[in-house]
Amino acid sequence: MNHTLANLAHASRKVRSGLISCCAALVLLLHGCHIERETSSDSNPHAEREAGGKIRRTQPDVPGLPLSDISGIPIDTTLGEWRPLGPHNFAGKVYDIAVSAQSPNTIYACYGSGGVWRMDGSNPPARLTQHEGLDRSWNQVAVWAGNDNTVVIGSGSLWSTVGDMTTSVLLSHDGGHTFRDITPPNAGTNQITALEIDPADWRRLYVVGDSNAFRSDDGGTTWRTIYTFDNSSIGDEGRRWPDLAVNPSNFNQILLGHAIAGIVKSDNGGAQWHPVNGPRAVPQFSWSRSHPNIVWLETWDVGADHEVWKSVDYGENWTRHAVLTEFTQGRYDMSIAVNPANPDTLIVANAGYSYSTDGMANHTHDYCCDHVDHSSVAFAPGNAARVYVGSDQGVFVSTTGGVRADSYTRYDVGVLTSHVFSFDISSSAGQRIAIANTGDYLNFIGDVSAALSNWREAEGYEYMAVAASPLDPQLMLTVGGGMRLSRSTDRGQSWIDVDFRSGDVSREYGPPIAFDSSNANLVFMADKQVWRSAQKGAAGSWTSLGPPAATTGNVNLRRMAVAPGDNRVIYVSGDFGSTRIFFTRNSGTSWNSFDSGVPYISDIAADPADPSKLLVSGPFDLRYCANYGATCTNNRANLGPPADVRLNRVIYDATSPGRIYGLGSEGGAFVSRNSGQSWQRIGAMLPGSSGSEMRLRDGRLYVGNSQAVWELRSGSYGQPAVPAPSAAGNAASGFTVSWTPVSGATNYFAFRGDRQVYRGSATRFRDTRLPQGAQPCYQVGAENTLGISTFSAAVCANPSDTIFSNGYDTF
Repeated sequence: MNHTLANLAHASRKVRSGLISCCAALVLLLHGCHIERETSSDSNPHAEREAGGKIRRTQPDVPGLPLSDISGIPIDTTLGEWRPLGPHNFAGKVYDIAVSAQSPNTIYACYGSGGVWRMDGSNPPARLTQHEGLDRSWNQVAVWAGNDNTVVIGSGSLWSTVGDMTTSVLLSHDGGHTFRDITPPNAGTNQITALEIDPADWRRLYVVGDSNAFRSDDGGTTWRTIYTFDNSSIGDEGRRWPDLAVNPSNFNQILLGHAIAGIVKSDNGGAQWHPVNGPRAVPQFSWSRSHPNIVWLETWDVGADHEVWKSVDYGENWTRHAVLTEFTQGRYDMSIAVNPANPDTLIVANAGYSYSTDGMANHTHDYCCDHVDHSSVAFAPGNAARVYVGSDQGVFVSTTGGVRADSYTRYDVGVLTSHVFSFDISSSAGQRIAIANTGDYLNFIGDVSAALSNWREAEGYEYMAVAASPLDPQLMLTVGGGMRLSRSTDRGQSWIDVDFRSGDVSREYGPPIAFDSSNANLVFMADKQVWRSAQKGAAGSWTSLGPPAATTGNVNLRRMAVAPGDNRVIYVSGDFGSTRIFFTRNSGTSWNSFDSGVPYISDIAADPADPSKLLVSGPFDLRYCANYGATCTNNRANLGPPADVRLNRVIYDATSPGRIYGLGSEGGAFVSRNSGQSWQRIGAMLPGSSGSEMRLRDGRLYVGNSQAVWELRSGSYGQPAVPAPSAAGNAASGFTVSWTPVSGATNYFAFRGDRQVYRGSATRFRDTRLPQGAQPCYQVGAENTLGISTFSAAVCANPSDTIFSNGYDTF
């Protein structure tokens, strides 16, 4: 579905153009992961009994809930430590926002792949889901009206249709410092679509998944299913996503909306339901706080406009008040919010931004925040003039009630939100220029050779592949799904269209680009076939190398590897779900294929020493193929991937035989020095999820993930000095780690073993959540805008001084 927004006031901004599904298979690779649950005995205080007598153990309160078992992988710091290069605060898909009832400045925001953050406008924003795996897609958040330190978050990718996208519901009582897993059994495999907390009692919760709605009256220890949705006849265009709304004055009065079931209502907390007179379409509710008899509803269905409906009798009957004929794009971005003081003042935010003060008899339409795709809008409960919008660009706030779309200013400054989908580095005479595509936003160019990276907008759209020539520092290319191929010969200062195909180009997101490693003139690109230019990508110089559409089944070619030692050898893999790899040994004169055995191929890498060999990675799989695919060994047992981590990228290090780098969708970056026989995590400070791209340029390793481009650096480059911690503790007060302030430091990090247990600006913290029987040892590091220090020597607690309870961390 391609859209053009010619009427945007900010014409220089490039807006959404692409499939509404946002590439579900891409989401598999970036966000998919499991929460492993164990069984235990009835004596376990963190256990509950499922149907049939099985005990489900919920996780204890710990600062992080690893979703892949990487705890046994040693951390290698000999290669250096990670420094974020940016771009920051340019983009960041925000799915949901919850505002504190006590402080209108305090919010929680769920980023599509950047974790959950808490911010109050004064202190540095705090990333709450900061341990391995927890930075994947979080799309729902609810904060308790009685205490904004009690918060519930729900995970799952809104655009996944893949069966192993396990959902999670986590509860925190300390503002997100620690979480407990309270996921209902049978919560679904794609996403949590709604969360509600009783304003009078945090233990009373509603959770809605794509298949069931649940209620808990004991804080998530036990759940009962209160409604089941029939999705058997629904496709995958977002029509599976039900919504739930609760009367703010009566927690037992609830509405559920579903594309097939329509709107159903319960007046007794879900014990009984009855249908109401309302629309049957994908719903988003907003219940009036000041007049609880009034409920508003935004709807959408395939082939239809967005509509706004109103009920004045607690949801029993509905009247359509508006049809939004402006640019919208289905369930991808739907949000509606009613002013807490005025039931007829409301904001409907989807691809556009509509504001009304007369119950949608009239409304103004605009685009907020320089970018479309507004996924969340929320009034502050205690301040009707304060409104927050979450978009593909981040979190914005209006202090004038949101009456004008241009009244919003950036609120999440300091949040590392830019999801770098693709990037590359151009190096010349000590200067390094990076080009990065920020997923749902734009391309950016930055000078990353300086201590502080400076970035600016560049040519491009969303989800584009970008590439810089390793042999010609002036040459860059960029191309995206359904979009044009562009070329720069001045390191991104200017761009020209060099596409070789006319009309509507059918390309998937981020088609692969490859420069030859020895010939500066040769560049390759693949969409449904492989194209080669022998004139640095100039217009008119591109020729097709195949493979024939009949050979590939006319699929999109998503991964490509040109053999470093022989550019006549090219490997490509097709659409996600295919296990086949196509290759040519003679620059396309003939093509062959082989079955790699890896479904959902995430990357292929040709061996720099032997063009007949390559690595093929996929979800929890890494295979070594030899003799042009004649043999592909399933090396799960002895080649990795490390601890069943999804490897999104694999790279051979041509300068060091046997060295392989891997970038995971969780767990960070990894290195093997013995051709994959064993693995280590690289550094401690790389955020551990949603790794999208990895590059090795001039001996430097870079990765792009949900929070920036990161560079692996050794030595000093302006980062703060190493803190010198001291320790004190006893069984009554817990264990306290403190240190003298470090000059120039803006934040500090503390690790207990390989688990990050503290991040903040204070120079001390108290840890009362100590594992049973262990001797807790801590290392502290400091951070500023230039980078991260190395870590201190470990300081250790005396096990006899620690606090234990039932074998679990205490609260």
